[in-house]
Amino acid sequence: FSFTELRPDLAAGHGLEDLLGDDSNSVEDSVETRMTRDRLRAAILSLDEEERDLVEKMFLTEPPMTEEEYAESVGIKRHQANYRKQKILRKLKSLMGE
Repeated sequence: FSFTELRPDLAAGHGLEDLLGDDSNSVEDSVETRMTRDRLRAAILSLDEEERDLVEKMFLTEPPMTEEEYAESVGIKRHQANYRKQKILRKLKSLMGE
């Protein structure tokens, strides 16, 4: 599974793997990083389409959209985009068990 499956237009090297990095120095670190990636992928995939769209546009594209740009693209005010973003981040954290 790759985030390019969610957004085929994402160029290689601009997905979740780059955001999380792979600077592990040990097998344990590598396994932990992989497990975190897998939990994050599953959490993002459990979001509804509108929530995934916000995550993709504000975190997974290069360059990421600002709240103002996202708000304009979906026809809402910036503070509403911020509220949605914060709500989605809390939901992802909960889904990942953190």
